[in-house]
Amino acid sequence: MRVPSEVIESIKKNKVCLKGGLATPMGGGVSSLNVQLRKELDLYASLVNCFNLQGLPTRHENVDIVVIRENTEGEYVGLEHEVVPGVVESLKCVSGVSLRV
Repeated sequence: MRVPSEVIESIKKNKVCLKGGLATPMGGGVSSLNVQLRKELDLYASLVNCFNLQGLPTRHENVDIVVIRENTEGEYVGLEHEVVPGVVESLKCVSGVSLRV
């Protein structure tokens, strides 16, 4: 399963994309659709703006924070494979050093 090439080209041309959750089948060597988008569009950070909405009661008030997560290393790099059925090997990168976990 892959993101259609016309979708990738549209994102590159228009410089904008609204994306919801993407489901990727488990097993079978299928690469994550999110990993594909990150690699093809060279997306290196995930920005999430967290804030309260007026009139909506929450546990904490006056929240206004932006969380920035680097998503091209570690578990986000997408270097995983199933060695034997039920055993998955994932390559992790810590400070530029590749580790086998």
